[in-house]
Amino acid sequence: MANNSVDAKNENKTENKPSNKSKHKTQDCRAVDQGMAAWLQVLVGFLFTINTFGLISAFGVFQANYMDTFRMSPSYISWIGSTPVFLLSFFGTFAGRLIDAGYFYLLVVTGGILQVIGIFSASFAKHYWQALLSQGVTVGLGNGLVWTPGIWLIATHFDKKKGLAIGISSTGAPIGAVIFTVVSQQLIPLLGVKVCLRVMAAFVLLNNSIAIAAAHPRKPSKSRRGPLIEWSAFAQPDYSLFCVGIFFTYLAVWFVVYYIPAFGQHVLHLPASTSLTTLIIMNSTGLLGRILVPWLSDHFHGPLPNLCICTLFSASCIFAWMCVANLAGLEAFVAFYGFFWHALQTLFTAACASITTNQAKLGTRMGMCFTVVSFAVLVGPPVGGALVTGDGGGYLYAQICAGGAYVIGASFVGAAWLLQQRNKMKEEELQKKSVEAFLKLPASGLIV
Repeated sequence: MANNSVDAKNENKTENKPSNKSKHKTQDCRAVDQGMAAWLQVLVGFLFTINTFGLISAFGVFQANYMDTFRMSPSYISWIGSTPVFLLSFFGTFAGRLIDAGYFYLLVVTGGILQVIGIFSASFAKHYWQALLSQGVTVGLGNGLVWTPGIWLIATHFDKKKGLAIGISSTGAPIGAVIFTVVSQQLIPLLGVKVCLRVMAAFVLLNNSIAIAAAHPRKPSKSRRGPLIEWSAFAQPDYSLFCVGIFFTYLAVWFVVYYIPAFGQHVLHLPASTSLTTLIIMNSTGLLGRILVPWLSDHFHGPLPNLCICTLFSASCIFAWMCVANLAGLEAFVAFYGFFWHALQTLFTAACASITTNQAKLGTRMGMCFTVVSFAVLVGPPVGGALVTGDGGGYLYAQICAGGAYVIGASFVGAAWLLQQRNKMKEEELQKKSVEAFLKLPASGLIV
């Protein structure tokens, strides 16, 4: 009898005590959009964005400097700036799959180390190929391993406020660009490029240390096996249209950022310090664009149509750039362009996440889209530089091509949104018909 009573108590304890699986499931399915842990991930994404797109957005500083140092054409120098963006996006597929497989910390630690090594090594570069290998390839590899996990963290912690959360974290790009530009503006004339790069490396190391310590992956992977590329995703028409549209959009995205200081110096004959100020203006207005527009997208129609609108406005700014002939016009151009340019980059990640309904495949599909974009950002700035050289130092050919690429990209993104809306309407009609058919059933048919 005693043994039976003990067994009964143990059974009751076992029944009342939640299993590890149920507890894990409860934690995994807890409410999103709130809590300190969720908003800490926004900080993590913010710091990772400073170290990736913040530094990339300030490359115009080095574009003008390296053109004078290495005595090479703008197209060649652009490869140093476009390679990190290419590798960041290209390795999105690999990073996304590894995230889904549960290797989050391995990615961010390895990527953070590569970033610091690359920036620090660039300070010793005496030849073009050394700068390309360190500041281009090594930093780019680190970017590719770090940035996708940062966006994935936010996407899995937020639902209704996803656009706002990603928008806040993405302000790291303009804030980082302003920080790196101001640091360069102050240090390069006094201490040179080498010291400037070493200070940047220390700053990136500090940010990565804080971000990795605060990171808290919310959804562990259910399976460590799966395809690197989910080819069936391209059978989804809206996803395919979106990828094509974003490819054309990103052909033009980085051209202005890399070449606007050179345009100010060589076309408008402005001092180097004044030309760098245009980058600060562009990224300052972009801070507002990265917060306001994503917030609006959460409340009005979603990220896809807002992305299309921002892309068209960016095209309009590029075409208006053709008329710039003085400092006042240049400052007005970069102010407006910076707002929409930063907004469309934030909406890109939110739009990609909105197309993917299966959260288990979010990392893989986002990575695939980033890889498509990678080839656009790799060739965009060098092609722009070649067009500038072909125009005898003028920018008209490059401006026409950049504006046209934006228009084509907006057309495909708009088509993806229209298709998505049509599919939603069909689903709503089917649900409505199902409810009507159910209500028409005779009462006897409902009795079990």
